[in-house]
Amino acid sequence: MRSRFVYKTWDATHFQVAFYSGPYGHNHQLANVLAVACYASAFLAYAAALTRLPLSVVNPIVTSGTTVMVAIIGFTLFREPMRATTCIGIATVIFGVLLITRN
Repeated sequence: MRSRFVYKTWDATHFQVAFYSGPYGHNHQLANVLAVACYASAFLAYAAALTRLPLSVVNPIVTSGTTVMVAIIGFTLFREPMRATTCIGIATVIFGVLLITRN
């Protein structure tokens, strides 16, 4: 049985929300709520950082930080291969951000 998206409508806001339905038919509503909470907290942290630092510093740090974190999470949680080229790329990204954001 394949995974699919189930669309439900919230009548109060007339907004369709896609709840992921797993291979066994159960909905992952908790995962959806956690994902929205993570996005909201990331937005608040980004907005707080922008009140203290200029955009030219915050944006490279955030974008490179997410790239590095995705590579690390993929390696640790999902057992994706971490090749030497990946490590060199991560180091290059970090070094580039340090060069861009230094005063």
